[in-house]
Amino acid sequence: MKIALTGLAQIPIMGGVEIHSWELARNLAAVGHEVHLYGVRNYKGIVNPAEEEREGVRIHRLSGSLNLGRYRFWEFAQRRIARAIAASHAQQPFDLLHGHSVYPPGYSVFLAARMTGVPYIITSHGIEIMLWSRNPLYQRYRLYNTRRIFRSAARVIAVSQELKQLSQQCGAHPERTVVFANATNVDRFQPDLDGSTLRRQLSYRDDDVVVISVRRLAPKNGVQYLVDCAAHINPTHPQVKFLICGDGPVKPDMQQRIDDLGLQDCFHFAGSVDNALIPEHIAASDIAVFPSLAEATSIACLECMATGTPVVTSNVGGLPEIVEDGINGLLVDYLKTDSSFIDYGLPLQVVQRFSAAITKLADDSALRRRLGENGSRIVRERFNWQSYVDRIIPLYEEAIHAAGTPTSGG
Repeated sequence: MKIALTGLAQIPIMGGVEIHSWELARNLAAVGHEVHLYGVRNYKGIVNPAEEEREGVRIHRLSGSLNLGRYRFWEFAQRRIARAIAASHAQQPFDLLHGHSVYPPGYSVFLAARMTGVPYIITSHGIEIMLWSRNPLYQRYRLYNTRRIFRSAARVIAVSQELKQLSQQCGAHPERTVVFANATNVDRFQPDLDGSTLRRQLSYRDDDVVVISVRRLAPKNGVQYLVDCAAHINPTHPQVKFLICGDGPVKPDMQQRIDDLGLQDCFHFAGSVDNALIPEHIAASDIAVFPSLAEATSIACLECMATGTPVVTSNVGGLPEIVEDGINGLLVDYLKTDSSFIDYGLPLQVVQRFSAAITKLADDSALRRRLGENGSRIVRERFNWQSYVDRIIPLYEEAIHAAGTPTSGG
């Protein structure tokens, strides 16, 4: 098959959606499909090559967003991507188009499908239908296009049950919507990785219990509540240290509260860690935490589990679909299980529960080992890329067959 995958940013930008798109592209190419990956060239000031090929994947990056003040209208870039897909289709037809996130990346495959007649699939990753614009006029325009994109899609892949319901509320046909949890690269994230050198470089002692957060420091990820957790934990467990990998808008407030509470010795901010170094950082840690207020099936959580690092997570969104309490991690009751991109303020009792889960693991190395081993085994069995590709290729073929489009082989 000749397949076009579209997104907003693409590698080397490495957020969750970008990692997913790249891993899908390279794994499809590895089994013989012709894969074209489309995205924008200039993303947050980073300008990448317009054209390149990596691991058999042809990557195309186009400019063209419209900037008005602090707003960036990516729809204009998506129109350019649609025209580029149509031009490539004219030379050798595509069999299928696959947009990663319904809006704005799904707009490119929606338009390209109208130009070419090629069917398209949408993967609903979450943020695009959970978080809307503050501008009511743009929000109406965005919702209008979101409904059009969902309704015309040959298939919709939701990465969690919550997103399946939200996608259907936004126009996806129930009979065309399926749930595929995210996958992770189990070759990169191995349980035998050695993080001891990094631990020494970061000045951790052998008896320290290092708790890692591998998240962007945005309100929806709940990392800001680790300061409150540390205030509960530190008096009785001074050996518990927090390693914060990521950057974002809540960082200044976190650092100010850490200073106010005298918790400077508890925290190390590593900043935005290069994706190539993430496995080593996870391996240098004893516990991984995901205090999320909004979540799909977190790729970062799967990565931590794959390395054998036990996880403590909220029971929000898609996290309970990959973490079973007491089996492959600890799941903390947040009272509210629907994802929220607005920080609604965690009640004290929830912060105490999350703190208690961390200290439970800090006190019990055998429990850490058991949960870590189970987590690694389950990720390797259920959430590996080979299994994901084995499932998605028949879905692609269904979508093509339903549209009556002959394939080009592969």
